[in-house]
Amino acid sequence: MMKLDFLKQKKIIIYLLIIITVLAIDILFIIKPQILTIKKISPEINKLSADLKAFEEDKKNLNQLKASFEILNKKSIGLDKRIIQEDELLTLVEKISKIGREEDVKIIQISPIEDPKAKKISGYSKGDIYPVMINIYIHSGYHQLGRFINKLENLDQFLKVLFIDIKFDKQLYTTQVVHLTLGAFIVK
Repeated sequence: MMKLDFLKQKKIIIYLLIIITVLAIDILFIIKPQILTIKKISPEINKLSADLKAFEEDKKNLNQLKASFEILNKKSIGLDKRIIQEDELLTLVEKISKIGREEDVKIIQISPIEDPKAKKISGYSKGDIYPVMINIYIHSGYHQLGRFINKLENLDQFLKVLFIDIKFDKQLYTTQVVHLTLGAFIVK
């Protein structure tokens, strides 16, 4: 019986030695190279993971930029109508004069003035944009003046009231003497 126990113990010891040897070989030749490879690849994996996150964020921003670009593109189509060419400035002055007649505003003098110090706005597809002022001297009543300015600001072309000076006309009690300066943009 003792022999049998001794043989069992030898078998168990042999099995244990085989298992320990297999584990040692596994650790030395399989797991250790894998760990070294993982250590080498780990920074690359982290970098790729960060790049992937940045790409996803940029992809979201790209969609927002495309939507913004489409909106701006639609607005710029309207801008073509609102900014006049240099040779259309006299046509604009005629429109202003016509609106004055329609609203019973007596225009004494109207003159476009280009400011030599004005800075151009570059980057517009049809040329450089320059601001221009239009000085208008008027005799009118308050209500007629209000309707006149309203129609000017609602024109297809961009016009903005930059300055207005209203003085009482001593000869006609219902009439005001008005100096009005409008701002517009022209393309050269």
